[in-house]
Amino acid sequence: MYVAAVDSAYMREHNVLELKIEYRKRFGKPFIPFNYCDFDRVGDKCAAQIYTEELERCLREGKPTTMVSKWCGPNSLFGH
Repeated sequence: MYVAAVDSAYMREHNVLELKIEYRKRFGKPFIPFNYCDFDRVGDKCAAQIYTEELERCLREGKPTTMVSKWCGPNSLFGH
């Protein structure tokens, strides 16, 4: 998948990979993959910022995400 330069830069700058590793250690499963179907720009916030905020919220609250991906789940756009 192509990731916009602004989103790629934001994820590198905010150490999203390390946050995803921490999420997997803490909850025993990976955080949903970044995609533009589930995470879209909101006002001045780029899609990666929305993604990062959800990931940080889960880690801060100590609860896994309750989001059901429209892109990566059962009966998703690709049906896998």
